Amino acid sequence: MTIQHPCPAALADPANDPLPTRLRILCAAQEIFAATAYESAGLRDIARCAGVDVAWVHRSFGSKEQLFAEAFRAAIRDDCALLSASPDLPEAFCTLLLRDHRSPGPRGFPILIRSLSSPAASLALKDAITQEFIAPLAARLHGPAPATATRLAALLGGIVAGLGLCHNVLELPQMTDAPPDQLRADLLRIFRAVLTV
Repeated sequence: MTIQHPCPAALADPANDPLPTRLRILCAAQEIFAATAYESAGLRDIARCAGVDVAWVHRSFGSKEQLFAEAFRAAIRDDCALLSASPDLPEAFCTLLLRDHRSPGPRGFPILIRSLSSPAASLALKDAITQEFIAPLAARLHGPAPATATRLAALLGGIVAGLGLCHNVLELPQMTDAPPDQLRADLLRIFRAVLTV
């Protein structure tokens, strides 16, 4: 049994949406997976949100697992590209952490949080984070041997995820009540220290 999930009006009405069907399905999947746990998200909900028959979802992505993996990868791709392209890596980390994750935009962090406890989703999460985040970040860490750079990149990912959880999900007052400029300065100091180790 699946739960009925609301979806944005633009996705629910394909006549008013210029996006190709496959992209509409992917956007709907991101919305649903960001709003609910993996097990509670159904392909019929995603199809309804995208304004297509569930057969189109199967034809376009195969299984729920494959759709989830692709939706999560697409959701984190822009953030990972920012980290790969930014000349100032600590500044890029701050930008990602301090962005309001409840606002429209990349849905990677909410998808991650909602799906962490799911054994079915964990492999897709691990693969996507390894390939889309850790590997490119490790390539940017000049100096250490490849195995060390990969380990440091994974540790940075853990730091970012933990800080994001405290700031955006738990909304710890020690972080959310701090003046934004002071919080950014503190985070920059932490990331600069970590990245010079």
